[in-house]
Amino acid sequence: MASHTFLTKLYGWEYSWDDVLNNLFEGIVMNYLIGLCVFVLSACGHTVSDDGSTYQVLASQTTFAVTLQSNATTGYQWFAKQYDHSLLTLSSSHYLPPTNTKRMGAPGQIVFNFIIKPGVARPKSAPIQFVYKRPWEPNTGTEKTVTINFQ
Repeated sequence: MASHTFLTKLYGWEYSWDDVLNNLFEGIVMNYLIGLCVFVLSACGHTVSDDGSTYQVLASQTTFAVTLQSNATTGYQWFAKQYDHSLLTLSSSHYLPPTNTKRMGAPGQIVFNFIIKPGVARPKSAPIQFVYKRPWEPNTGTEKTVTINFQ
């Protein structure tokens, strides 16, 4: 009863602390579930090689995602350095923190979402070149080329 009176006097709310904590918890859980759904959906529809350097994209697909291991706590991040802009559009990229550990500094993943432009003839394959570097350092860093094979 005291917490209800406190919140009503302070904010004009008609909620108890339990209501506030439940709503906060539900918001956190909902954000986690949305992030998990985005991750799962971004991985659907294409096959990835064991080393993550080759992706198989079906003829029916209009989008695909490239996922690279990344550690945001170091300041390093992946950038899409070079790809065929007449064929692909980079629609978004987002970092996914590690989900299986609470260890500080553990690597997560960055997901690059690409749209295949409609009406453009798809080649047999197309390379996408990424660079892993700190944004404030010169344009050198670890480079990785991912090959997209269109079926």
